Amino acid sequence: RNTMFSVRQVKRLLLFLFSFGSCVLQLMFQPSTVVERLEVVMPNLKYSTKKDIKIVLLTDFHYDTGYWPRRINDSVLDEVVAVTNKEEPDLIFLTGDYVNVSSAPITELTQRWLSQLKSKYGVFAVMGNHDYKDGTKGYQLIVDTLRRTGIKLLESEICYPIDSDPLIEIVGIGDMIRGTHDWNLTRAFEEGSKDPRVTRLLLSHNPDTAGVFRPYKIDMQFSGHTHGGQVWWPFSTTPVLSTVAKIAVHLPKFMKRVLPSQVYVVRNWQWAHGLHFVPRTQPGKKAAMIVTDSVPGKCQRNSPAKKFVDPTCNPSANNGLYVSRGLATHPPVRLGCSTEITVFTIKAE
Repeated sequence: RNTMFSVRQVKRLLLFLFSFGSCVLQLMFQPSTVVERLEVVMPNLKYSTKKDIKIVLLTDFHYDTGYWPRRINDSVLDEVVAVTNKEEPDLIFLTGDYVNVSSAPITELTQRWLSQLKSKYGVFAVMGNHDYKDGTKGYQLIVDTLRRTGIKLLESEICYPIDSDPLIEIVGIGDMIRGTHDWNLTRAFEEGSKDPRVTRLLLSHNPDTAGVFRPYKIDMQFSGHTHGGQVWWPFSTTPVLSTVAKIAVHLPKFMKRVLPSQVYVVRNWQWAHGLHFVPRTQPGKKAAMIVTDSVPGKCQRNSPAKKFVDPTCNPSANNGLYVSRGLATHPPVRLGCSTEITVFTIKAE
């Protein structure tokens, strides 16, 4: 049957229009990078040698100069390094997605920017889902490149970097979906300290893991992955994707297939960004990934930073979770949802 345009030509035209529109939107609505400041009181810290710890959280770089439009610009990365170093943090946490698909750009990203990050006790990192997309060799290139610059990449590992204090524990674990050897709950948790006074800080790319980790004590989990949803409803901090995800539950299968894959980036869209407290379950009990009883963190007003008590409901029964909006922008645009550098201070009181 003769038609004016073939299916392939129509797809190419739509792809061109999408790419062109993405560039125009990003130029028109280039998001500014916001420095989010939080102070969280963690009572267990009073047992440690250090009573307050400043952490800078950076996540979701998606660095790849071969993509058009770019996910992140060089000027943004320059700003990230300058802002981070000016804070003089005790710790820097990197929670994954350093590249987009190809692992090759990790060399430039690390040499030009990540290697310039400065902190008192070191830079600690875990992998994100995009860091596995270039196969085993690509994964290993990222691992080797990060480690050569002195960045401590944690693959289901535990460390005690602050004056070797056994009561301040950092745990890092690989991606829940794509990780293999670096996703090991036994190594990440059961081989750690059993002292109830320990302050445990966890790096995990995907916030959905907070549901899986509910049987374990975690004072604060640091995550990214969601980009905050990228597009929020006007005059709101609710991502459009979270609303679509709620509607998708009630749609027939054939309609779910046509929805953008971003709808299914996480199962717990209530954790798209910000601070949350997740009730623990009994040790040894398998926890469901979808969580319905978590509560958002509520901050005290009239303070220079967002100030929280960890957790206000019950510190012995809840895990903390903080989700950054990340640094990169997937096409077509961010609207209402700025990129983020997080300055996170934990205090004994």
